[in-house]
Amino acid sequence: MKLNVFFSTIILFLTSCHFAQKNVSLINSETLITMCAEKNKSIKLIDVRTETEFKKGSIDNALNIDFWDPEFDKRITECTSKKDIVIVFCAGGGRSAMACKKLNKMGYKELYDLEGGYESFVK
Repeated sequence: MKLNVFFSTIILFLTSCHFAQKNVSLINSETLITMCAEKNKSIKLIDVRTETEFKKGSIDNALNIDFWDPEFDKRITECTSKKDIVIVFCAGGGRSAMACKKLNKMGYKELYDLEGGYESFVK
C-alpha cells in the first residue's frame, strides 16, 4: 500500500513537471477569454484534438490541427507565424503540452497552454 502511494506521488510530480517549459505559460479559461477579447493582439487559437473531437465542439475561432497528424508541422506553419501569440489546447492537457514543446523547438516564442484543456473550458 505504501509503495502504491509512493509511485502515485512520483507519477503526479513527473506529469506536473513536464508542463513547465521555456516560453510556455499555462493559462486558465478566464485568462483565455480575456486574451481573446483583446483585439490588438495576433492570437492563434489551436485545437490539437482529432477532427472527430473537434466536430463535437470547440472554442470559438479555434483552428483544428490534429497533433497526431503526420502533417502537423506543415499545417501549423501554414496557419501561424512564429511572431503570433499561440494558444494551444486539447481535451485535457496532455497533447497540448506535447504540441507546445514541439512548437517551442520550432522557434515559436509566445506559447500558452490551456490548463485542463477543452474539458476545463466547458465546465
